[in-house]
Amino acid sequence: MLDGRDAELSQFSLGEDVFDRDASFDPAIDAIVRVEAGRLRSKLTEYYTGRGLRDAVLIDLPKGGYAPRLRVLRREPESAPQPRIRFTIWAWAALMLLCALAGMVLLVVQWRADEPARRLARGPQPSIAVLPFDNMGARPEQAYFSDGITEDIITDLSIIPGLTVIARHSTYAYKERPVTIRDVARDLNVSHVLEGSVRKEGSMLRITAQLVDAASGAHIWASRYDRSTGDVFAVQTDVARKVAAALEIALTRQAEAQLARRGTSSIIAQDAYLQGRESFYQFTQAGVNRAVELFGASIEADPEFADAYAWKSRALVYAFIAGFVTSKSETIGNAIELARKSTRFDSSLPMGHANLAWALRWDGQYEAAAEAIGQAVALNPNFAEAYIWQSLILSALDRGDEALAAIETSMALNPHYGVTSIFAYGRAQLALGRPMEALGAFDRGIRRNPVFLPNHVFKVHVLELSDDKAAVTARQAMEEINPGYAASAAYRYYLEELPQ
Repeated sequence: MLDGRDAELSQFSLGEDVFDRDASFDPAIDAIVRVEAGRLRSKLTEYYTGRGLRDAVLIDLPKGGYAPRLRVLRREPESAPQPRIRFTIWAWAALMLLCALAGMVLLVVQWRADEPARRLARGPQPSIAVLPFDNMGARPEQAYFSDGITEDIITDLSIIPGLTVIARHSTYAYKERPVTIRDVARDLNVSHVLEGSVRKEGSMLRITAQLVDAASGAHIWASRYDRSTGDVFAVQTDVARKVAAALEIALTRQAEAQLARRGTSSIIAQDAYLQGRESFYQFTQAGVNRAVELFGASIEADPEFADAYAWKSRALVYAFIAGFVTSKSETIGNAIELARKSTRFDSSLPMGHANLAWALRWDGQYEAAAEAIGQAVALNPNFAEAYIWQSLILSALDRGDEALAAIETSMALNPHYGVTSIFAYGRAQLALGRPMEALGAFDRGIRRNPVFLPNHVFKVHVLELSDDKAAVTARQAMEEINPGYAASAAYRYYLEELPQ
């Protein structure tokens, strides 16, 4: 069953699924997969050149791959009768170890086969991954600026119809890592890669960008921009247009209008906004609280900056879900109003509609949330995170087929997806009335990140419907890992969604 399927396996997937590494696993730093595979190959070589020289079954783990091979050898009859071949204790141990490895690998392959991220046939439509632009400035602490430009270019490219764009979460897995364009393209299943650099010195800005054809390695477009920092939006827009032209994609009227939008003309507002996003991505209480302050400062500098309103809304919702702030009115209530202001100032901003939907979901307004998230993905068909939220909202409405389609789309756009996606996948399966499939997803999510509470909550629920003893064990595990679970917003609100 594994023959010819080595390409579906990688150090990254085995590190996560066999050795329980999390999403930050870097095979270049953590060599566990290579080391354990090498140890197993050495033991097999030692055995088959010694005690196992005449064994009828040959077990091998070829270099360059992680799928074991089992072969039955045909021995020529000898003149004298030979005693029946028996496995030694070590041979049986080796066989059991290889079978266990094969089983784990097969589970990985099966899961990956079900995931659009691994099986998606891109077809003739071009696809692109934008690598984090290098910060070439003299101050390393200004990396937030180059990261902000990268993310905004990803967003601009995402609204172009006929172009598949990989999500930020997956491309940032390669930040400051020595990788080749071909490796990135193969890992993310894209036809093109965009890379570049940013140098910011005072009010002056230099941005370079080059579009690479993954198959040939040829640069099909490249440019350098020497501008003032106030022209950063114009540069980002021009990069998106030039990439579309190089890929021979005609922009629709809606895409042209969205690209033409100018976020803010205030350098102060833009800088606070970019610092706010960088702070938010720390996902710590201090980082999120600082992000709320920075987005507020951005709004003060430009009271009509739609992006800042949308991101402040997002930060407040996250603060509530994470338990950083317990007041619903201070978080969810404000988040809804901020997101609505964002959509009023710029109705074409997908992030505004997406954050409105997510805030409405936590206010229990599921139908309104479904409508808002539908607008977000219509404006940006490559919005991987919005598809996660859409899936969870639709699952709560028992629209399982749509929920599953949404999370599969998100996984395809974000091959290095996180634990929230795994939970959404299980949640959609549960909405479809498939408790065993859902349970498998929740278990995998718990292995990936034991402190992520929703997978525990829904695992306990599924087991309570079928296996009381296992449910008690699962609840004990949830309580040990998350002792304050009962007070968390995630627990209280997801408890209300549990199917009866």
